[in-house]
Amino acid sequence: MTFSFHKTLASTITGAALFGAASLLGVPHPLAASPVEAQTKNQSGLDGLFAAKTAQAQKLLLNLGGISNPIRKDGISTSFLGHDVLLRPNVLIAESLGTTDDILDLDGSFENVLGLAFFDLSTGQITGFCSGTLVNARTVISAAHCNRPEGSTEADDRNLGVAVTLGANGIDDINNGNFVLGSSHVTPVEFLRDNFAAGYDITTIALQERITGITPAGIVTSAPELGTEVTFVGFGTTGTGSVESSFFDFRRRAATNTLDFIGGFNGALLPDSLLFTDFDDPANPGLFDFFATPDTTSLEGTTGSGDSGGALFVRGENGELLLAGITSGGLNIFSDDINQFGDVAFFTNIAEMQDFIAATNPLIETRAAAGDGDWLDPTRWTNGFVPTNFDPLRDAGDPTLIASFFEVTLDAPGTTSLSNAAIEIDTLSLSGEVALSVEAAQLDVVDFISVSGGRLDIAGANLLSGSLFISGGAVSIDADSVYSDASRFIDAGLVMSGGTLDIAGQFSTDFLDLRGGSLTIAEGGLVTDFAGSLLSGGTMAVDGTLSSQNFFLDGASLTIGATGIIADQGTVSTMGSGSLLVNGQFQTGALGLMGGTLGGNGTIIAPLGVAQSGGVLSPGNSVGTLTIIGDLFQDSGATTRIEIDETGAIDLISVQEFAPGQGGNVVLDGTILVETAAGANLGRGDRLNFVEADGSIENRSNVLGSVTGLNGNSSVLRFRNSLDASGNAAGITVFALPFAPQATSVQQRDVARALDGISTGTSIESEGLSDVVKRLDRLGTNGQLQASLQSLNPTQTFLFDRYSFQLSRILANTLSQRAGTIRTGRHGGIDGTMGNAASSLRLAANDEAGAMIAAAAQNAEASTTNASANQAAHGSSPRSSSLGVPDDIGLFFSADLINSDSQMVEGEFDNTALSFTMGIDKRIGRNALIGVAGTFTNFSTDELNGHDSSATAGGFSTYGSIFHGPFYASGYTGVQFYDLESTRPVTTDVTAFAQGDGAARQFMGGFDLGASYGDGPVRFGPMVRLRHSSLDIDELQEVGTGATDTIIDDRKARETVLGIGGEISLDVVGQNHTTSAFSRITWQRRIGGKGQFLTDAAFVGDRRADFTVTGTEIDSDYATYALGINSLIGRNTSIQIAFESDIDRDDVDEYQLSFGIKIGF
Repeated sequence: MTFSFHKTLASTITGAALFGAASLLGVPHPLAASPVEAQTKNQSGLDGLFAAKTAQAQKLLLNLGGISNPIRKDGISTSFLGHDVLLRPNVLIAESLGTTDDILDLDGSFENVLGLAFFDLSTGQITGFCSGTLVNARTVISAAHCNRPEGSTEADDRNLGVAVTLGANGIDDINNGNFVLGSSHVTPVEFLRDNFAAGYDITTIALQERITGITPAGIVTSAPELGTEVTFVGFGTTGTGSVESSFFDFRRRAATNTLDFIGGFNGALLPDSLLFTDFDDPANPGLFDFFATPDTTSLEGTTGSGDSGGALFVRGENGELLLAGITSGGLNIFSDDINQFGDVAFFTNIAEMQDFIAATNPLIETRAAAGDGDWLDPTRWTNGFVPTNFDPLRDAGDPTLIASFFEVTLDAPGTTSLSNAAIEIDTLSLSGEVALSVEAAQLDVVDFISVSGGRLDIAGANLLSGSLFISGGAVSIDADSVYSDASRFIDAGLVMSGGTLDIAGQFSTDFLDLRGGSLTIAEGGLVTDFAGSLLSGGTMAVDGTLSSQNFFLDGASLTIGATGIIADQGTVSTMGSGSLLVNGQFQTGALGLMGGTLGGNGTIIAPLGVAQSGGVLSPGNSVGTLTIIGDLFQDSGATTRIEIDETGAIDLISVQEFAPGQGGNVVLDGTILVETAAGANLGRGDRLNFVEADGSIENRSNVLGSVTGLNGNSSVLRFRNSLDASGNAAGITVFALPFAPQATSVQQRDVARALDGISTGTSIESEGLSDVVKRLDRLGTNGQLQASLQSLNPTQTFLFDRYSFQLSRILANTLSQRAGTIRTGRHGGIDGTMGNAASSLRLAANDEAGAMIAAAAQNAEASTTNASANQAAHGSSPRSSSLGVPDDIGLFFSADLINSDSQMVEGEFDNTALSFTMGIDKRIGRNALIGVAGTFTNFSTDELNGHDSSATAGGFSTYGSIFHGPFYASGYTGVQFYDLESTRPVTTDVTAFAQGDGAARQFMGGFDLGASYGDGPVRFGPMVRLRHSSLDIDELQEVGTGATDTIIDDRKARETVLGIGGEISLDVVGQNHTTSAFSRITWQRRIGGKGQFLTDAAFVGDRRADFTVTGTEIDSDYATYALGINSLIGRNTSIQIAFESDIDRDDVDEYQLSFGIKIGF
C-alpha cells in the first residue's frame, strides 16, 4: 500500500508539471484566459479599482439557512469492543472546571486553527463544517473524512469547495467575507471513505489566497511520548462532561488532556496511525478512566461533534505549539451518550504522515542558478520546474489535483529575463548582484516582492503584487509599464526603507510607506495610493503625479518639480517633520504644518487653508514666490524663514482667493526669521515686502535676523523686530547699528565716529560718502568691518617721521665723529688715517637708533689712534697730503647703508636708508675745527600687505669741535628737504590703493661733551649727548580710491634725546698695525617731542568726516650699549667693526651692526 500511495502521488505531480510545461509551449494555459487588465490613467478605472479594494472581500453566496442541517452528524464507520466509533468535530470541557465559554479562544492564542465550511461548488450550499490547521501561507491540514465523507464519490469530490474562515467566530467570518477559498483538497489514496478509523484520515487543503496575517503552526517530526499534556482546538458543537454535546456556534475553543495511547484499531493500515486520549472526571478521576491513567489536566476535556480536522498540539522545546495530531473520531464504552466522561478521542498521528504532507505541500521554494538565463528555461531553476503557479480549481476546474505555488528567490549573480509570457508566482525576492528584466510580459506576484539588492526592471510590461518591499537595490517602471497592487485587502502596499524606485509609468498601491531610499516619479508617471501615503524617511522627487487618499509627511525629503502634482483626495494633509519643496502643485483640502520645512516656488491649493502650528514655512527655492490659494493661518509656534539674495531680492508668500471673496486672508504669528546672502545689496531704511494677500493681513509675529556680511558674519544692518503690515502687504524694515561700537582699536573708532557723524540708522546724510557707508554696511562685523575701518585710517604716514629720526641720528654720528678728528691728530688732507687722506665707507645694520653704529665705529677709531693724537698734541709735525691739500683744510666723504625694522600699526616694516655725505672743514689752531657738509639720502620700505612708502632727502650741515687736555666738545646743525611718497591699500567690499605725494623740511642739531683719561693702552671717560630733530610735513592729499582718499593735515614731528654714559678702550700696537677695542654704554631719555604719533585727517568725499590719525607709541627711556674694534692696517687703511643694541625698548629690533673701511689716497 505504501508503494501504491507513492506511485499515485508521483503520477499526479507529473501530470501537473506536464500541464504547466505544455502551456509554455503554446498550449493555452488557464491563466492566459483571464489576463489582469492593465490600469489606465482614466479616473473611472482608478475609482473602480479603489472600490474593489474597499470592498475588502469577495463574498460567496454561501447558504447559511438551517445552520444545523449541514452539520455532519456523527457517522458510524466502525466499532470497537462493541461500541460505535464516531466522527468527532468539536471540544467539550468538564463542568467542574468551567463552562463552554471558558474555553473560547478569545485572545487568539490558537489563531492558526481555522474553521472550514464545505459547500457545493454549483449551488453554494454549505454541506458541513470542520476544523483545520494552517501550516504555511498556502496550506491547511484537516481530516480526510471532512472532504471524503462516507458515501461520497469522486464526482462529489470535484464539486466540493471549501471556505477557510480566518477568525475565532466562523459564522461571523462567513457573513463578513472573512475567509479564503480552497484551491484543492488532496487525500491519500489509502484513505477508506467507509472506514475513516483505519488510518490516513488526513487531507491537504491548498488555498487560493495566501494567509499572511496568521503565524502557521509547526509540525512534530516524531510522535510525542505517552503522558504528554496535549491541547486540542476546534470549532463546532460544545458541552460539558455530564451532558452530550449539542450546542453548535462554530467558534474556536480549546481544552487539554493527556496522551494515553499510540496505536490503531483492528484492521488499521498503519499500526501507530492514531493518538488516543480519555476524558476523566476531575471529581472522580478513576471512575471513567479507560486507559487506567487517572490524571486530569487544568482544562480537562475531549473532542465533540463538529471538531473533525482540528488540532492536537504539544509543546516544543521552546514552549511553542506543534501540531502532533488531527482530530478524527471517538467512542465511549461507559455510556450510550456520546461526548461524556469516559469518552475516548483519537487523532491522526502527524508523525506518520510526514511523507504525504511533504509530497502534497503546494508551496514550493525555488531559486535561479548563477549566470544569465531565461525564466522559461526549466534548467535555470533549482527544482527543475519553471516557476508559475497552478491553482487546480481556477486553472483546471478540478479541486482534487495537487496545487503548486512558487516562492522565487534570485540571489545568485546573474540576470534573469522574462518576456512574452504571463507568469504568476507567490513571492519574489531579489538580493545581491542580480537582475530581473521583465519585458513585454506580465508577472503576477500574489503576495509580495522583496528587493534588498540587485535590479528589477519593468519595460513595456505589467507587474502585479500584493505588496512591494524595497530595502536596497533598484526598481524601475518605464513609461510603457504598469504596476498594480493586486491584493484583495488594503494592506502594506509599498514599503521602502532603502534602494531606489524610479516610476515613469503607472503605479497603484494600497499604501505608500516611504521610510528610506529614493523614490522618483518622472514626468508623465502616475502613482495612486488607495489608503494614503506616509513619508517618514528617504527622499522623493515628483515630476509626474501622485494621487493620495491621505497624505502625511513625517521625516522624508520631498520635492515636487515644476511639472509635478500631488493631489490629496482626503480632507487634510499633514506635515510632522521632514521637508516639502513645492515647485509644482500640491492639492488638498487643508494642509496642517506641525513640523518640518515647507517651501518652494510652486502653488499650494488648499481651500480650507494652510494652518501652521510648528515647523518652518520657507517660500521660494532660494529666493522665489510660494503661492497659497486659500488662507494662511499661523500660531505662536510657527516659524517663517525669509531669504534675501545678494541683489536684495526677497522671498514672497502670495496668498490668493480660491473663489471671489473666499480665501486670501493671512494671520502671521510666531517668528519671522530673515536670512540674507553674504553682502546682500540692502540699504538703510529699505522696506521689503514678503507677504502679499488678496484679503486681510493680521500680524502678531516678531522678526529676527541680521544682514549677513560678505565674510559670512553679521553686518551692522539689522531688521526691525516688528513687521510693517499695511494694506495687502507685510514687510520688514532695514536699519543699521553705529559703526563705532564695532571698533576694536583707536584708529578704527576714530574713523567709525567720523562716518557715524554723517549717517543715521535709516539714512546716509552725505552724498559724497554714501557709497562708502553702503559698502561698509555689507561687511561682517566679526573682523571684516574692523579691518576695513583700520585700512581707512592712514597711519602709514608716520613712516615719514621715522625716516627723519633715522636721518637725524645718521648725520649726528657722522658729523660728530668728523668734528672729533681734530683731537686725534688726524685732520688735514682728505680725512687721512694716521694723517693721510682717506675715504670712509660704513656698512651698518640698525633699527631706529639708525646711524649710531657708524658713530660707534668711528669713536672706536678715535680711541685706537690715541697714541697718534698724543703725538700730535705734543708737537709732532703734521705732514701734507699726497694730493697737495693744505694741512689745515680737510675733505671727507662717507656712505651709510642702514636697514631697520619699525613696528607700526599696520605691522613691522623693513626700512632701508642709503645716505651719502661730503664735507670740507678747517682747523683753527691746534685744538679747534669747523666745517660744512652736504647730504643726500634715499629711503625705501619693503612692501607689507600692499603698504609701501619711500622718500628722498637732501640738505647741508655745519659742524665744529674743540678740545683741551682730556676734555672735548663737538656740535652740529643742519637742514634737510624731503620728497615723500606712499601707497596703501584701502579695503571696503573691494580693495583699492591710495597714493600720496608730499614734502617736508627737517632741522636738526646737537652736541657731544666728554673726557678721556689714562696713559698707555687703556683709556676711559664719561660723555654727554644731546640730539634734536624738528620735522615740518606739509598737508598731504591722497588719490586713487575716490571718496575714501584722505587729506592728512600738516604737522610737526619733534624729538630731543639726552644721552649720558661712558666709554672705555684698549689699544694694542703692533709692528705694522694698531688695533683698539672699545665698549660704551649710554642711558637715553626723550626730553622733547611726543612719544605718541598723532595728526588729523578727513575724507575727500566729505571733509566733515574728519578724524584723528593715531600711530604707535615710542619709548621715552632706554639704554644703549656698544662694542667694537678699529684696526689700522698699514699706512693708508683702517677697518672698523661695531655692534650696538638698545636695551629695554618696546616694538623695536634692538641690535645694530656696522662695518667700515678707510682707504687713503
